[in-house]
Amino acid sequence: MLTWMLLSSTMYISVLLSPLLLWDRVATAAKGDDFLILYVGSIIWGVFSYVVANVPFVYLDFADPEWVQPYRIQDGDSKKVTFDRWLRALRLIAFNVLVIGPMGGYLMYRSGRIDLSLSLPSVFDLSLYDIISLAIQFLGIVLVEEAGFYYSHRLDFGLRFLIVHSTIRASTSTSTRFTMSGPHPSNDLISAAITSVYAHPLEHAFSNVLPVMAGPMLMGSHVVLAWTWFTMALFTTTVSHSGYHLPFHPSAEAHDHHHVAFTECFGVLGILDYLHGTNKTFLDGVKFKRHRTYYTTEPIKVTYPDIKKD
Repeated sequence: MLTWMLLSSTMYISVLLSPLLLWDRVATAAKGDDFLILYVGSIIWGVFSYVVANVPFVYLDFADPEWVQPYRIQDGDSKKVTFDRWLRALRLIAFNVLVIGPMGGYLMYRSGRIDLSLSLPSVFDLSLYDIISLAIQFLGIVLVEEAGFYYSHRLDFGLRFLIVHSTIRASTSTSTRFTMSGPHPSNDLISAAITSVYAHPLEHAFSNVLPVMAGPMLMGSHVVLAWTWFTMALFTTTVSHSGYHLPFHPSAEAHDHHHVAFTECFGVLGILDYLHGTNKTFLDGVKFKRHRTYYTTEPIKVTYPDIKKD
């Protein structure tokens, strides 16, 4: 466990800091070409970040070490990864990563809203104004993603609900039944980190890609901040779909609840779920108590055990 934690943390931190540390080399190699830096660079960085974020969890899914079992959010083997299930998901995942993602990158490039200044001040040379400006930009980016992610996913659920019930009404068979395990195709497949981008291409474009890219565009952020943000967003969504709640990692409890009770927990931060009342069952359950980052090796399910039903 300790080895996995150290290696994965080193990978994540290295990737997170790389845009800033490598910026001078990237700008020099691209010779100031906006297309190469923003479009090609964003594609390369997005794919690289996605792969790095998933490698540690792919190991957990296939090696299935004994130490990780107590950290599984859902008990049982029905959602565990098999090679067949993994391959079935891979084609759509590859399409979304290699086709839909670059389309979003092109939109970002054409928007002209990303700052591509070649020279950046050293971290130690930042003024108070620079620090405040970065903080405001980052806050704006996070809030834009929260709004985009929440409302697009809630709209997606609404459309699916209407389609399903229209189909049922139109059916002449009284024995017709429909089972819906959640708004995300991965619910019928596996609980695995790679399924963070396993969605219909339109859903992936409007619910996953655009909310993440819209923030940097609206805030006019520098491409280094945009790439750093993309890395953070990819890491967070990877953890949220992993099926694990590990120490020192963001909690996946809320999004896991969303895949079980698909009418709740549409957002990332939970702010809009709270304001719109779309997390009431979640708030009343034990998963809400577990929904935090913890810093001990004791599994959170041991700290907050399941509530026994009478």
